[in-house]
Amino acid sequence: QGEPASARERGGSVACIHCLFFQAMQLHRVWELVLKWMLWTMHIILRILRRATRGFSYLTTPSHVELKKVPKSIGIAFDSELARTMDVVRVLQCCASYNLQDVLLYDIQGSMVKNHEAIALLFSKSHNGLVNLRVGSRTYAAAKGFIVKDDKRAESVGSIRVEFMSSEISNEIVTKELRKYCSNEGPTERKKPFHIGTKQGRHDTTDLLVTIGGHFSVKGFPSWLVGPAELGHIQSLEDINTDFARILRVYNESVQRHGA
Repeated sequence: QGEPASARERGGSVACIHCLFFQAMQLHRVWELVLKWMLWTMHIILRILRRATRGFSYLTTPSHVELKKVPKSIGIAFDSELARTMDVVRVLQCCASYNLQDVLLYDIQGSMVKNHEAIALLFSKSHNGLVNLRVGSRTYAAAKGFIVKDDKRAESVGSIRVEFMSSEISNEIVTKELRKYCSNEGPTERKKPFHIGTKQGRHDTTDLLVTIGGHFSVKGFPSWLVGPAELGHIQSLEDINTDFARILRVYNESVQRHGA
């Protein structure tokens, strides 16, 4: 008679353990759902706060501002997924509206380099002056939606200079300049510091670097072109005019220390 009672007790203990395990699993699922709901709620609240902050910024920042000082050269680094032709043209139109005459466009994967002619022709349709372009070692010009012949490339009022850059082109430029520097045999040449010059119309360091993308970073923009540039960041192209005006207003009010 003792053995059946012992078996019943063991069976009851096993059933109790199974019951506790089942209850723990149910409790774990409940807490998992609660945590998911809390995280989702926090995500929504943060999105609302971010949009409210951006909306307040748009209300307090005019879409176009009068500036006493503008950068002589501006670099714009895109996230590759934002480097679409129409979006790039919109950014160039913003630059032209503030009479920025020296623009360097960069994305690390070279999406804009592949589509440079489409961007140039589309932008030139809306730009009154000549659009002078450089892609690596190639230079050409566009006006009113057409490629301009070499004998008609004279600088004109309202002309703008645009250079397309990628990590591949940057590496080619630096490698070429390093080989040239290392091959110098004269004592005068060897004493000169290494510098990537602008004899062929290539950009020197930019005065202002604007990065466009969800997270702030220089997007791989070549360090030899950054120098002591001021930095600006635009998260999206939803209201590029207002964001661009905000960055230029900050640049206008800043004091350039040139690395000091």
